[in-house]
Amino acid sequence: MADSSKQTKLMAFGTNPSAAAVLNGFSVGSDLVATGTVITDALDLVNEYNHVTTSSASTGVQLPDWPVGSPIFVDNASGQTLKIWPHSASGTINGGSGGSAQTIANAKLGFLVRRTSTDWRYTLIN
Repeated sequence: MADSSKQTKLMAFGTNPSAAAVLNGFSVGSDLVATGTVITDALDLVNEYNHVTTSSASTGVQLPDWPVGSPIFVDNASGQTLKIWPHSASGTINGGSGGSAQTIANAKLGFLVRRTSTDWRYTLIN
């Protein structure tokens, strides 16, 4: 059964109701604080939907080492541009350089899915 309190919380983050219904079955990390300015000290994400509310310039998050096909959302409400690092120093995002971060602007929602053992596909949703 769906957890209506989770759906309500997602909508409070600004997620539209239909998207909140879809995401309702996902694990949610809220009020996250981005840390670190390099891949080795970035905040390790552990949830499927991640609402980052605090970051400093050049800080970010690191994707988990999850199976191929795993989805993850990063919702940046921190007031800063946020860095997203792959799961490892050899991991890539959109086929970029190993261990290199992508960025997500404030007030944006990014969707990532692990498409190979080393690469994540990143799409900006809004």
